[in-house]
Amino acid sequence: IIMKRVLTVLLIITLAVSVFATGTKEAAPASVLNAEGGRHYALRVGASDEAYRAENLQKAAEMLNKQLKAEGSKDTVSVEYVLVNDFGATLQLWLHERNFPEFIAQTGPMIANFARAGALADASYVVNGDVYSKLVPKNLRDMGLVDGKYYGVILDAECRFVIVYKPALVALGWSEKQIEDWKLAARAGKITTKDLQVLAKQIVDKGITKYGITHRPNKGADWRFTFITWNRGVVPLNDKGQVVISKQNIVDFLTYWRECVQMGITPYNHLTDFNWDMLEGDIWPNGNSFCWYGQIASKGDIMEKGNVSSEYVDANFFTIPNPVSHAGDRPVSGSNPYFYALTNASQVDEKTAEYCRRILENVLDPELQLNTSLYETHLAITAETIARPEYQADKWMMDTAYLTELMFALPSSDILSMYGNSQEMFDAIQEAEVKALDPSARGVAAIADELIAKITFNMGRGNYVVVD
Repeated sequence: IIMKRVLTVLLIITLAVSVFATGTKEAAPASVLNAEGGRHYALRVGASDEAYRAENLQKAAEMLNKQLKAEGSKDTVSVEYVLVNDFGATLQLWLHERNFPEFIAQTGPMIANFARAGALADASYVVNGDVYSKLVPKNLRDMGLVDGKYYGVILDAECRFVIVYKPALVALGWSEKQIEDWKLAARAGKITTKDLQVLAKQIVDKGITKYGITHRPNKGADWRFTFITWNRGVVPLNDKGQVVISKQNIVDFLTYWRECVQMGITPYNHLTDFNWDMLEGDIWPNGNSFCWYGQIASKGDIMEKGNVSSEYVDANFFTIPNPVSHAGDRPVSGSNPYFYALTNASQVDEKTAEYCRRILENVLDPELQLNTSLYETHLAITAETIARPEYQADKWMMDTAYLTELMFALPSSDILSMYGNSQEMFDAIQEAEVKALDPSARGVAAIADELIAKITFNMGRGNYVVVD
């Protein structure tokens, strides 16, 4: 009992300190006289062990030093890389100590957590400034919105799509023109999920590939993005922040995966007995699946695990956006991008805010952008980067460049996560596949009813609407 009381008191103190610290202004950074007689601004960035995101800021700061010198300024800047292993725990520590770095680099959900804790500054002066608004498309800039403010400054973007084994189409008798026309039709929303199933079955039935349509072997981000296809390309969240639940869309979604198994194009035990090594090391690189729901980083994954070259991937695989559930819908490609964010420490005075802005603008330099796109297999976020010879030479990257126009990021919403990203949704998908060949299995409508009952209970009344 005493221990419980002690823990309770400690929890209350921790929460009180956090609440007190939230939204408070950071102490001024150590700005000292430098050897040139100007001021030196020692800035910091908190980032994970994917060091290139922090290193790009450091290189951007070096660029700014050259620019300042050319402008006749004696000021200098530097950026220290602060390795953060657990951003959630570190947020509380920084709130307690009031010792935030000027920058952080993280995904949208964590940026939202920092913003809602009062730790971030609105970066609209960067995102909507002359440089970013000119070089970065608006749909990508808008991915950094949290509760109507630009707390995220897009850094790099991955995306999800369907990857196709080209030799399977050639073996089916398709010409190069037919393949290119089909790719363009998919981009225009003219290829449906049913079309993909029928084509995959033709290929499997002729013995060209063992499987027709495959996917990740476990729970993960792909499912919540893929579900948007069956929600007509629309994020199921209304302007009141309520999740919009459609039983029909869920039934259609589950029916697709059940049909894939029943048609003999997807293994029934895909989500129970398969693993990444089987897929990335054998099935996918060796052309044993006509297509699969993958992402831009899949190239590097199958190169590493399948021991194939970049040239092999470029010659044998291409991408199409996820086929639409209804012909004419706009195809979409889900993304979970990384962002830079400015903490309140970046706004302690005008010069600090200005130099932080200019560093972020320098990150858009194509030379630095290659670090976060081509060399890390992420989509380029500027046309200038795509125009670089190094980028143009990579067929895989060029083949996916069009996807920036179709990309979307899910808003940071705990309630929304209880829907498409829930364990309950994954369990429903798994049951749809595993039981697909079982005559005694319950129908997908019954699975959908149970799913809706569970997720609406978890969300709580008032946080959702059921539209059918």
